[in-house]
Amino acid sequence: MCIWAWWRRRAGALLLLCLSAAPAAAQEPLSPIASFLDARALAVDPAGRVYVVDAGRDAVVVLDGRGLPLAVVGGPGAESGQFDDPAAIDPTNGLLLVVADAGNGRLQYFSRDYAFVGAAPVHSDALEAAGEGYGTGRPIAVASVSSDEVYVIEALSRTVRRVGRAAGGAVFAGPAGRPQEALQEPIALAVVPEAGVYVADRGRGAVVRYDAFGAWMHTYPVGAAVQAVRRRGAEAFAVLPEALVLLRPGGAVASAASPAPDPLVDAAAGPEGMYLLTRTGLYYAPGFSWP
Repeated sequence: MCIWAWWRRRAGALLLLCLSAAPAAAQEPLSPIASFLDARALAVDPAGRVYVVDAGRDAVVVLDGRGLPLAVVGGPGAESGQFDDPAAIDPTNGLLLVVADAGNGRLQYFSRDYAFVGAAPVHSDALEAAGEGYGTGRPIAVASVSSDEVYVIEALSRTVRRVGRAAGGAVFAGPAGRPQEALQEPIALAVVPEAGVYVADRGRGAVVRYDAFGAWMHTYPVGAAVQAVRRRGAEAFAVLPEALVLLRPGGAVASAASPAPDPLVDAAAGPEGMYLLTRTGLYYAPGFSWP
């Protein structure tokens, strides 16, 4: 580190002083607290239970805060309570779990005891217009508004829909509209009641924020490598393979490097730190914060 100093004796002189800073202590590498075959998404409920969508097992793995297993929900298949390429989960308030069952074209609902309680088909406008029926969509992300209503991304039509427990739902955002609000490849979303709906759009290399009525509010250019967007209190953050980017409602951002040893696919705020998910492992970074 170098600083300018004013030295006065008989004649003044401006000196450049260079000081050697002590090397920072090496941070211990994180070790996984749980392992998976093909992890896709992560969530934490208000009670501190951790949910990981493991597409390699066509299941949702439920863990306690230390990574110890509590339950496995699902398994491969098309029957009620089974999954085909599950993509996302929202534990809502901890009393109802909503799973985006992408390969089966539906949302599935489970109780806090992991019992199946219902399903809602998700359709694609293009396939329905071609006469291929209802429930032919591919839901890849879900975020709850209430226990009866969620936002879901349908990948084939590239739309965000607001869906009720029964079925159907209105298009909230999609490829149509003005350039600033149109979506190209939405892949994840988060609902922050105080700020709006955040949609990670890999095609635009950005996270787009909308109000509760679908009107554009702000675009955060975070890059095409964006993996997810998640809620943290009254704010949201974007997940990139090597970093987490805090998205403040006013438009400012702050980035912090991921301490995980492998590229991230998702992350979720814990009680005093951050859960970090890679394809094969879950890590916990205590005290994680942004500058």
